[in-house]
Amino acid sequence: ENEEFLKDYYTRAGYLLCLTYFLNSCDYHCENVISNGNSPVLIDHETIVQPKVATEFLENVKILSSNATEDSVLRTMLLPNVYSKSAPGSIPSGMCGYGWEKEQGIFGLVKVGKNRFTENWKMGAKFVQEDYFKNNIPEYQGQRVYWNEYLEEFLNGFESCYRLLISKRKFLLESQSSPLTSFKNCKVRFIWRPTYIYAKILEKMKLPKNLKTIEAYEQKIRDYLCVAFKKVPKDSNLQWIYEHEVAQMMRGDIPYFEINTSSRDLVTEFGTIKDFFQLNCLENIDYKLKRLSEDDLNFQKNIIIDCAS
Repeated sequence: ENEEFLKDYYTRAGYLLCLTYFLNSCDYHCENVISNGNSPVLIDHETIVQPKVATEFLENVKILSSNATEDSVLRTMLLPNVYSKSAPGSIPSGMCGYGWEKEQGIFGLVKVGKNRFTENWKMGAKFVQEDYFKNNIPEYQGQRVYWNEYLEEFLNGFESCYRLLISKRKFLLESQSSPLTSFKNCKVRFIWRPTYIYAKILEKMKLPKNLKTIEAYEQKIRDYLCVAFKKVPKDSNLQWIYEHEVAQMMRGDIPYFEINTSSRDLVTEFGTIKDFFQLNCLENIDYKLKRLSEDDLNFQKNIIIDCAS
């Protein structure tokens, strides 16, 4: 309604960024943020808390990013990852939850049917524009307003929340009434491989050349997925993850891994991988809470500033 709304909005956006960073959240892209009045609203909380994968399992598998920004505000996907656009699991920067003014969409060629429902029907290509913004960017006087335009308020919100967490560290870690106890024994989604990769594979599997036989169909899916497992021994139980993906994709599904927030085990359709996680979701939150510091605060703020520049 006015500029004060925008200041409040982006102060709260900074607050939410800090909370999701603290909880090790991920997957808050542009479709999971809704701009509402003077507040951003986060939706789709199936990845609100996440575990930490044991290092030994990551040595042979090329899936998760291990760069320095993995344990940072960038993991939430609320901000554009300006450091490593080609990192595993990265999405176009403009598709981040809070949007990016420098990348609001893309032009591309798509195949469409022409002269439909006539004898002259044929496939053709045309240019279409895909907008990266959805309902996640507030508008003022008919114009979208991005978070970097209110960077001071955004940083103030982030820092205020960060310092609040530090001041309540003992309560959050030790009290029986800590809100963190609400996350005990919950079911959440663990994202092993970016969802859009599965979606792209399933889209390619619709091509006639891939639909000749069920055997060829399965082999093609295996060819797409096996690249990440080239260094994994055939007798390793990590292969269960691969088989889990293949089985679900053969049913036309996006592979889904459900985990218990209080467990270090990863359950697949073919068996349970014990201690797959170095820290379960709750332990990972405790770890994050214990390492909150002035140095880390300044480090995260510098990342935010870099993303805004």
